[in-house]
Amino acid sequence: MKQQLISKLNKQIKLQDFILQNSDLNLFSQDEIYKIKDLYNKSKKLLNKLEKEEFEIAIVGLEKAGKSTFANALIESDVLPSAPERCTFTSTKIVYGAENKAVVKLYTEEEFNEIFKKFLEDLKYPNVEKVHFRTFSLNEFEYYFNSLEEKDPNLYHLHKGTTYEEIKDILKYRDNLELTGEVLEFRGDEIYSDKFKEYIKGKEINENNVDTSKPRSVKEISIQTNKLSKMQKAIIYDVPGFDSPTRIHQEQTAERLKNADAIIFVVNIGVNPNINSPQLSILRDETDNDGIPLKDKLFAFGNKLDSVNTESHIERNKNIFINEVVNKYSLTTFDRVFVGSALKYLKEKNLRNDDENIRFDVDSGIDEIRSALEKYYKTERMKVLKRRVDFIVLTLKKMIDEKVKDLEIIDNEEYLNIEKTKIYEKKSREVINKIVKELDTLKNKIKREFEENKYFSDEFEKMINNNEGLKNIDDNLVESYIAKIDNILSSTAPYEKIEHEIRKDLHMKYLRDFTKMINSLAEDKIIEVENNLVEVFERGIGENSEEIEQIIREFINSVIEETKYKKGNFDYLLERFARNVFDILLNAPVSSKDRISMIDNVKAELEFLGKFYNASNPKILIDELRNKTSSSKPVKLSNEEQIKTDINKDIELLKKILLKAILPAANLEIAFSNSINKSIMFLREILDSSNDLKKDELDNFKAKIINKLIKNDIEMIDKEIKTLKRKKEFLEKIEELGE
Repeated sequence: MKQQLISKLNKQIKLQDFILQNSDLNLFSQDEIYKIKDLYNKSKKLLNKLEKEEFEIAIVGLEKAGKSTFANALIESDVLPSAPERCTFTSTKIVYGAENKAVVKLYTEEEFNEIFKKFLEDLKYPNVEKVHFRTFSLNEFEYYFNSLEEKDPNLYHLHKGTTYEEIKDILKYRDNLELTGEVLEFRGDEIYSDKFKEYIKGKEINENNVDTSKPRSVKEISIQTNKLSKMQKAIIYDVPGFDSPTRIHQEQTAERLKNADAIIFVVNIGVNPNINSPQLSILRDETDNDGIPLKDKLFAFGNKLDSVNTESHIERNKNIFINEVVNKYSLTTFDRVFVGSALKYLKEKNLRNDDENIRFDVDSGIDEIRSALEKYYKTERMKVLKRRVDFIVLTLKKMIDEKVKDLEIIDNEEYLNIEKTKIYEKKSREVINKIVKELDTLKNKIKREFEENKYFSDEFEKMINNNEGLKNIDDNLVESYIAKIDNILSSTAPYEKIEHEIRKDLHMKYLRDFTKMINSLAEDKIIEVENNLVEVFERGIGENSEEIEQIIREFINSVIEETKYKKGNFDYLLERFARNVFDILLNAPVSSKDRISMIDNVKAELEFLGKFYNASNPKILIDELRNKTSSSKPVKLSNEEQIKTDINKDIELLKKILLKAILPAANLEIAFSNSINKSIMFLREILDSSNDLKKDELDNFKAKIINKLIKNDIEMIDKEIKTLKRKKEFLEKIEELGE
């Protein structure tokens, strides 16, 4: 059976290690991984125990039951201090060795302070994290604890004789604590010396006081003795008593019992054979870490039978004890219950030479329980170990079976395509809806802007005021034209011809300049609107970069190419409303017959413009064009200054009429706004698929943008697919390892 169990454990360890090495698959939850790690550690320990044939025995009992004396008797040694001087603060490990040796591991300051703070936490002491036992005030602690009697009486009475005394004792001898973290060794006969035993029992100061600083400083004690020759495979633990006042000791005891192969429960039946105690429920009801009831591993020893009050009580106490253990509490079976006197055994073997007397001659019972343990080691122990191995195997198998059942391995390609489509469509809807919403907002904003402001009039006026176009002429210009005319004498210059040439050139140039200025304003606004559209798309997409901006611009231009404003769109309106005024003011001299004739020919149109020029007096426009303020007869030009004055007067009037009449009449804002809104609405229709004219462009745009946006999601799917594949391979490997 041993080799079968070793083989099974090796397989389990390999399987557990494989699972832990692949924990990144997240097939098992974090709690399950912790559980598997625990199984792994148990398997390693159990394998080591099987290979070395170790036999772990835990000796436990109520205080003053004589369990340390019993342990000494069991190993035929007097290495452990015995009651009443014994003060157990940690488990003492005893193993066989050719050389007598003891190893004492001490706590560090930090480790001990953590234990001390746990004591205070049990008492709900405030701000425990700031406490250090070296500086902790005993007076403040006692004041706090005494206050609990009224504030929390249950807590007070629960800890009054236990944790409270523990903390006081620590503080009383804290200066003597040896918290160096050192490992001390005692060899040969040193293990029987007081120097060593003080780390177990403490140092007696007087009849009523024991300095417990040394045993409290101990983290672990291990004793190797050649006296254990009859039980060389045994590892014996002398553990703190059930009724230890310290919670940490109680936890150590419970943990040691669960790990043991056999438990020996020592009871003082010389004083009282009844074993009624709240702590007995641990032995009766608890199971170990592998699901094995503690009582299945239990042996009971009724100690100190030689110390009964009268000889007649020997048989009585023995029978009461056996009945309590076997029948009343069902702790173990009759063949595992023994009675006697560990002290008598030590006396018989000349291992104790003190003054403690044997009152009545009884069988020590030590040889009998040792023989029973040896038999148990050869037979029942292997059954217990098998149950432990089976527990590990079944626990892991159950976890794996659930994963195999729950994990659905699906077709990678199909899964990827379906998930890609889902993510693509979801992201497309999300992005398009956001863009459409932003477009509606932009459309309304542009509409309000052009309704509330006269963009072209205002911007054109700024350009005029900044002297960016339609400038007045100067002397140099007039002189340059004089120089162009042949056969001119300075005294008889033909000024009418000079003015005609200047006006002819200005007429064409200024009409072109005006149109160019207005179109320039429109183009600037178009660039602004296009930038706004790009920003709308970027907000909808949720990202911006040069690459994304380029994709957006290409899509917008391809979609609204036919509907967006184009250079020259305003030429017709400007020609219609401005051409006549340019002809009148720049082609015909002031008060000339040509001017009068031109005015009369387009009088109806001028009257229409007059309503914008001056709503209260529309005729004033025609009057100013006729130059009513001067003589009705044409004035013969006499010098260059008069040419400049007349032309500049007409230029100023032209600019005034352009601003006050022509631009308002043309209402370029409405035309421009309608053009932009038409483009936006068309763009919106394309996006929400209510217009299929540009479906290819939309699909191409979405493919470029959405695929970029879901790149990480697609990568996650690819990663998930790889993980699923690994999980499948992982489970296949698990099934292979578990066979």
